[in-house]
Amino acid sequence: MMASTLRRALCGALHAALLTTIASAPQALGQSTTVVGAPTSQQRIALPIGSPSTDVVPSGSIDLSGHPNCGAAVRPWSATFTPDGRHLYVSLFGGFLGSGGCTVLHLDGISGAVLGSIPVGETPEDIALQVGPGGQLLRGFVTCSSGSSVDVFNAQDQTIASIALPPQVGGSFPTVFPFGIVIDEARNTVWVATNDGSGRIFGIDLSTLTLDPARTLQLGLDRGVARFALHQGQLIIPTFRFTPGFTGSIAELLIVDPDRGTPTDALLLAQASSTGAFPAPQEVVITPDGRALIAGFDMGPLVYVVHLASRTQLSPFPTFTNQPLGKFQCMALSDDGLLVVADFFTGELSRMSAFDGTLLGITDSTDLVGFHDAFTAALFRPDQSELMLVATGSDSIARLLVQ
Repeated sequence: MMASTLRRALCGALHAALLTTIASAPQALGQSTTVVGAPTSQQRIALPIGSPSTDVVPSGSIDLSGHPNCGAAVRPWSATFTPDGRHLYVSLFGGFLGSGGCTVLHLDGISGAVLGSIPVGETPEDIALQVGPGGQLLRGFVTCSSGSSVDVFNAQDQTIASIALPPQVGGSFPTVFPFGIVIDEARNTVWVATNDGSGRIFGIDLSTLTLDPARTLQLGLDRGVARFALHQGQLIIPTFRFTPGFTGSIAELLIVDPDRGTPTDALLLAQASSTGAFPAPQEVVITPDGRALIAGFDMGPLVYVVHLASRTQLSPFPTFTNQPLGKFQCMALSDDGLLVVADFFTGELSRMSAFDGTLLGITDSTDLVGFHDAFTAALFRPDQSELMLVATGSDSIARLLVQ
């Protein structure tokens, strides 16, 4: 029960009791969390792109409330555009184990109108799209957290496969809590992260849509993984692992060569113990020059920076947001270097330059069109003209024009 509660808290639980627990955690970040590996002077490696956009202007809202979701609440969790920006797929999380949703909505990427509803397993979270050479959708893959599966759908909004992910032998849960998902075309594999404490990354064969046990990556027990990335053939995996007795956790960045099957490098980001804080990375984005930018829960109001080629930590970027522990479930990076980091609790959107972390401004959720609460996903439209923010607490998506 303790592990289940912690897992939910670290992944941005909406249950009031869990939110109260996190909010009441000790706020003395300097005493409870250690930020490691940051040099005393700022190191900067310029992005090979122009200056970033500096502003976002609230332009509208997509209301998702009221959509049928297997009797569960709606609670959208993540969203993904097709490359042409004409289609947007949104997972409806619904609730946790036993009360989860079962739907991926297909929206018009321009108007936000609902074009279709795709039935999937319980509690869908992250979505990855496989597209053809012309950018057309071939298949979509969605992690179903409570259903312990990855479900597959096609461009006609039909579910064509459900790939079961086996729970840990002797484990405490009937699911592996799959979350982050990455398509690796070069290896013909879909990689799927887990949060059941088994420390596994599963590999699904893209051709057969079957789980291949030989491709399972073992990161070590008591590790959890949220969103992760693929860069130059290697998996960039932010992880957390609990300290003994669940007194805290250690946040790390693992760099894994899937062909070797084990981490080649592990960089310590933040740690806490005996304070009720549990550092847990939730999102990573990769800059064009090969830096990993990482943010999460209880890691301070910071974006961590790792230069991947040299395996070197650079100075973290301060977000200047108001939650001392930092409660970042999502962030997004535009093609021209605009980094947007969203605080799950305060609703603040910190806009920063990915060149050097310069703060460009902070937008509060109260400044947006419509009511938006608890951001769980952020993404730019493929043409970079618009920023979309999925708000699970208000069953909505905020729309902002990029200027």
